[in-house]
Amino acid sequence: MANIPLNQSNLDTQFHRYYQRLTPIIKKPKMRASTTAVFSFLAISLFTWYAIRPTAQTIIFLRREISDKTTLNEQMENKITALIQAQDTYETIKERLPVVQQALPPDPDGVILARQIRNLAIISGASVSAIQVPSLPILGKEATPGAKLAPPKPLEQFPISVVLTGQYPSLKAFIDGLLSLRRITSIDTINIRPAIRAGLSFDTLQLSIKLQSYYSTQ
Repeated sequence: MANIPLNQSNLDTQFHRYYQRLTPIIKKPKMRASTTAVFSFLAISLFTWYAIRPTAQTIIFLRREISDKTTLNEQMENKITALIQAQDTYETIKERLPVVQQALPPDPDGVILARQIRNLAIISGASVSAIQVPSLPILGKEATPGAKLAPPKPLEQFPISVVLTGQYPSLKAFIDGLLSLRRITSIDTINIRPAIRAGLSFDTLQLSIKLQSYYSTQ
């Protein structure tokens, strides 16, 4: 078959030929009705989609927001429940809080601790020879504008040394009382030796203890 070059006149001729073939079909009542129905359905579908799309987007957004609100509500209920439990716990231990503050006071209270150790020695039947407490900071004192202070630690400690004399039962009672003292202290070193001093009996001992005491800065 010979190749016929396509030009504008050939295209017009072919289009006219196709149009002549389709014209009788389109003019048929059934075909026209079907074509009208198809285009009407497409038009209705298109307009329905554009009408429903904002509503569908709103519904999806509202469902997502309801889900987020539900999760947030559950979290808030859990927090409220935890706060109620914490309040109940606080009411239960509220009367014991002064004991906790005595065990771990908010300031060093070195003088008070020294007085407690001295009273414990008297009750135990021992004699205190010396109590050494280092210089301690005075909490709550405002610093000068140019002063630069390091941030306080949650828990501070300071050393205290005690030297006392007495017989073994008295010194043992003192150590037992020291371990049962309400104020929290820990023993670093302990040394017992015979007390060599005029006027003391041969069974008198000298006890030297180095302690660490603690206080809270929060």
